Amino acid sequence: MNRLVEVGLNKGNPKRLGADILVLKDNYEEVFDMYVHFRELNIYPMVCTFIPCGRTSIERQRKRFDVTDEMKIALWNKIYEWNAEHGIRFEGVSPFAGGHVCTQLRYALYISIRGQVYGCPGELFHIGAMVGKGKRTLKDIWEGVSKNRKYLCEPRIKSISLPKELETKVLEVMKEKYSGAIEGDE
Repeated sequence: MNRLVEVGLNKGNPKRLGADILVLKDNYEEVFDMYVHFRELNIYPMVCTFIPCGRTSIERQRKRFDVTDEMKIALWNKIYEWNAEHGIRFEGVSPFAGGHVCTQLRYALYISIRGQVYGCPGELFHIGAMVGKGKRTLKDIWEGVSKNRKYLCEPRIKSISLPKELETKVLEVMKEKYSGAIEGDE
């Protein structure tokens, strides 16, 4: 990362570098400092929890490494408060703490190696299949997807990767303390 910064890849807007920061029991106390460090270097920090696929779809793996809902809510609030204090606008609660809201559910599809189509790699139920029984074209599947989905990542909420009340609790804090930092709330 230091070499990328040395050659200037962190310069400019939009950002060209990002750092994926997975919130774990072992690094929880360091995540906020990492977030601030990367913001100060003009590197986009993607602070996120497990996405429920692969090994992290196994409950015992999540219990072994994942932090509590209360810790997630506290971290999200701390990061959004820091953003407000530093003039970073609040677009809405994101599965990536302090980052842009996830638009994949509205503007992208994930296709598994077996031809199952999902709105997100973490989605538990497919929205269509390009092979086998019920086979449809990708165009038909895309046109059948609701474009009115919420931005907060439903797969992460339904899988309990994010607390169900995360959005509500973060919005409460932001409206109470930093109403001017919320998009459209001048």
